[in-house]
Amino acid sequence: RIDRVIKRDDYFEVYDYKTFPVKEDETAYLLKEYAVQLDIYAKAVKELFGTEKVKSFIVFTNSGEVKEV
Repeated sequence: RIDRVIKRDDYFEVYDYKTFPVKEDETAYLLKEYAVQLDIYAKAVKELFGTEKVKSFIVFTNSGEVKEV
């Protein structure tokens, strides 16, 4: 399930929240692990809204970090 979609002027942003604690050295690994999931979300947004302009992000709520995937 997509956690959040934000429409900007000419593109959409897809956000997925990860609420578990993440160590700094785990971030890169997790971004790779969740890339497929975020790609599926981006494809869904493209189809639902008829756009090709989608950016995907993971929000690590424990640290407050937002990383583009």
